[in-house]
Parts: sequence; structure tokens; C-alpha cells
Amino acid sequence: SQDPTALNSGPFDLFELIFEALSTIGNGETLSLNSSEQYNSFVFLRDNPSFDWRLYSESKNIQRFAFAVFGMFTSGDPSIFFDVNGDECMENDDYRVVCGVVDDLVTEFEVLNFDGFAVVEELGLLSTLDKLKISNSSLLLNMFGGAAYIPYSIRFLESLTELDMSSNANLQGGIPPELGNSISLTRINFSNCPSLGIGQIPSDLSALEDLRILNLENTGTSGMHPQLNMENLIRLDLSNNIMSSIPPNIESFYSLKYLYLNNNLAEALPSFLFNLSNLIELTLHRNLMIGSLPSTIGILQNIERLNIGKNMLGGTLPQEIGSMNMIRRLNLHGNFFSGTIPNSISTLTLLRILRLEENMLSGAIPERITTMTSLQTLRLEYNSIFQDVCNGGVLLNSLSGICNPSSTVTPVCIVSSLTTFIMDCSESICECCTDCIGASSSPPPTDAPSSANLMLDIEDEEEDFFGIF
Repeated sequence: SQDPTALNSGPFDLFELIFEALSTIGNGETLSLNSSEQYNSFVFLRDNPSFDWRLYSESKNIQRFAFAVFGMFTSGDPSIFFDVNGDECMENDDYRVVCGVVDDLVTEFEVLNFDGFAVVEELGLLSTLDKLKISNSSLLLNMFGGAAYIPYSIRFLESLTELDMSSNANLQGGIPPELGNSISLTRINFSNCPSLGIGQIPSDLSALEDLRILNLENTGTSGMHPQLNMENLIRLDLSNNIMSSIPPNIESFYSLKYLYLNNNLAEALPSFLFNLSNLIELTLHRNLMIGSLPSTIGILQNIERLNIGKNMLGGTLPQEIGSMNMIRRLNLHGNFFSGTIPNSISTLTLLRILRLEENMLSGAIPERITTMTSLQTLRLEYNSIFQDVCNGGVLLNSLSGICNPSSTVTPVCIVSSLTTFIMDCSESICECCTDCIGASSSPPPTDAPSSANLMLDIEDEEEDFFGIF
């Protein structure tokens, strides 16, 4: 075969340049194999008249070599990531490459809906990369044609700030410890990669002091390494995983504002979650949690959305709920809470959605609920709050009334903002309710949801949404 160093001339030796670059990421030996994808990419770059390597800098040639390798492993064609003029800085329906204006070196590489794209170690050659997104593929490949993994060479991308490899059905291998070397990372998204099989989140990520957003939703995460600490993290999504308990490390994540732990197998509600005073949103619904709400819930004075629905929590609701002054959505439905609705709830003037349905609550609706002028949704059905509150469309107790008792024809809702009001009524129908559940009713089976519960599911889906890019 032809001598691989033949035809080289100029200010640097192309073969030696690429060999040294590959050796840095541990693949130097592959360039000497005449049948390798790396060797064929080198020949393509060296011999193609549209790719006169002598006109470009060392960094640019290494970058062009990397894209040729991507093409070789993806389709056997080193030219597929270049346009007709030999430029790799381009975009089409499958991918986008953004390069700097001055040096023409890649800053953003985005691969979307590209089944068969090969994720190979040569990604580590793109040393100027700032944002990398490879997502929404049902078939990513590695260099051997098998399922893809997160490349170990990612540790060499010291300028990388955003990494998104979400929604890749066959991404495997977990999070490599080497990811902790990409110290500029601020955002990581591996969500909806069910085969990734993370297991424990490695402690190496503690080195990412600039990391602000970590999305590991539906990645087979079972917990965290005990020494993992991400005290500067702002947003963490561990929903739809297999955690049997809430990792205690989270107690030290003081900067957290958004925390998603729903749809796991967690069996206990840890009180330390309510010490994270910076939280704006906390979702814990659809776990297996037992216990009760602690009085420390009042520490969450910045919380705007709290969802602990669909668990097995019990006990009474603490009066300290009224200290969550910024709360806008409070979902406690589908538990075993008993006792009365705390009067302090009526002090939550910003509250728009209050969902207490499917519990064991009893007694009166708080008297000052009529002062909650922001309240739009009030759901109390499938409790024991009957007490003849409905009678011909008006609520008898004017102090706790939802409807104006002076109207004998058409009930008038005193809480004018209220658009959804569902509760248990006696034999009569409360015309001020948007839906009224009969006293003898029992919660509908999950396989035949009522219209009210269909709305419940829609609202839960809205709360589950978490996009970071």
C-alpha cells in the first residue's frame, strides 16, 4: 500500500499532526492501519483537491479530519459532513455545525434525528467546541457498529459548556468518570435515554463547579455516590428513575431552585428537602412515600410549585403551609391526609391551583377562602367534606361560602377567579361547582378515569415538562 506520509509538504507534516492528535485521545495506533477509518479519512483529507490541507492551520486540519472520521464510521463516506466546497461549517436537516468567524473553528455541533450517526472518540478532537447536542436518535452507533456510549475523549473538551445527548434510545454505558474533566460544563442533559443505565451518579461530577443544570430523567439512575457534591447546581431532574430513596447528598445542594424526583420508588419523605430554602419548584408525585408533611414545610418561602400528589402520605396538614407565601400551585392529591384543611391556606394570596382531592379530609372549607382572589382551581372531591355545603346551588355558610347565598336563582361565585371547582356534594347539585361528585361515589378506577381525573393527568403532564436547552 501507499506510504501514508507520501505527498506531505508544507509548514507541518499532516500525518504527524493527525497522529499526534489521535495519540492524545488514545487512538494514535489506528492511523497506521491502512484499512482503518482513520487512515482512509487521512487519505481523503490529503488527496482530495477540494480539501487542500496546505491552506489551513493545524487546528483546522485536525477539525476537518475529525468530521471525515465521523462520515467514515457513519456511512463509509468521509465527505458526508462537508459541502461541495469542502466546508464542514454548514447545516441541513440532520445536523448543524457552527464555526467561529475569525478562526473558522467549530463552536457548536448539533446532530438531530440522524439514525445511524456514529459517536466516536474523535469527538475529543474538537477542542474549541462550546455546545454539543446529539439527540432524538433511535439508533446511535459506536465505532464497532454497536450501541453508542458517551465517549471517554469528552474529557479533552475543556471549552464545552453545554452537553445534550438526550432522547437516544440505545445510548448505553453510564456516565464516564472522565466527564468530570470537562470543567467548563454548565448544562448536562441525558434525559430519556432509558438504556444508559447510570446507576449511581459518579462523584467525579463534583469537579464541575460551574454546573447549573443536570437532567438525568429516565436514565436508569438508582442513586448518587456518597461523596458527590454539587452545591452550585440550580436545576436537577431525577424523575422517572429507579431510586428507592431520595439521595441524602441533595441536602447539601444549597443552590437548588428546581428539583424533580417524581415517578421513582422512593419509600420515605425526607424532611431535609424542606430545608432547601431556595427551591422554586419541587415535584415528588407518584412515588411510594409514607410519612407526613413536616412543620418545616414553612421554610419553603420561595416555593411556587409543590407537587407531592399520588403518594401514601398521611397525618394532618400542618398550619405552616400558610408560610409558603410565593406558592402558586399546591398539589397534595391522592394521599391519605386527614383532619381539616388548615385555615392558613387562605392566606396564600398568590395560590392559583389547590388540589386536595382523593384524601381523607373532613370538616369545613376555610372561612377566608373567599379572599383568595388568585384561586382558579379548587379540587376537593373524594374526601369527607360534605356537611350539606351545597343546597340548590348556594353554599349555606356565607363566611366560608363559594357562592353568594343571596342569589336564589343563579348562584354567583364570590371567588370570581375560580374557573374549576370540584367537590363532594350531597344529593343536590351545587351549580357553582364545575363538577359535583355524589356523596356515595368512590374514586374511579385508574383504567376508567372520570373527566375530572383526565384533567388531573393533563395537569400532571404539564408539571413534568422539563426542557433545559
